Amino acid sequence: MLKLFTKKYWYNFYLPSELFYSISEVNSRSITMLLEKKINFKKITIQKISNHLYYISICLNEEDLLIFEEYILNFKELIPPWLAFPNIFEGTPRWNQGHQEDYCIGNWLPYWRDLSFLEKNQYMEKYSCPTEWKIWLSENINF
Repeated sequence: MLKLFTKKYWYNFYLPSELFYSISEVNSRSITMLLEKKINFKKITIQKISNHLYYISICLNEEDLLIFEEYILNFKELIPPWLAFPNIFEGTPRWNQGHQEDYCIGNWLPYWRDLSFLEKNQYMEKYSCPTEWKIWLSENINF
């Protein structure tokens, strides 16, 4: 008997803020349960980066991958770096290393740049942006 194999795809992402805050207790089990309600996946790995940031890799077949990509794109808002990495600040040695670099430069800054002036102000207020970050953002990221 010939057994057909379904090709599997991995989708990697940082847990968006809306999903993070919709879970009463953020842990691997609650994240898995949240995603199981939306999609059928083969395997999931969840890495806790900090108290506010989780990196998720999810294995899906091609059909479910397309459905999941469409679902996850509804959640654009990301947790700001001052919450995700409370002990670093732009310019410190760890800013351009590992998860800090990947998250801040590869994910959060593109999200930030797409916000309007009003949306940026609302975002900073919502997440209690520290003064040092406000100054840095206004001087460096075309605020």
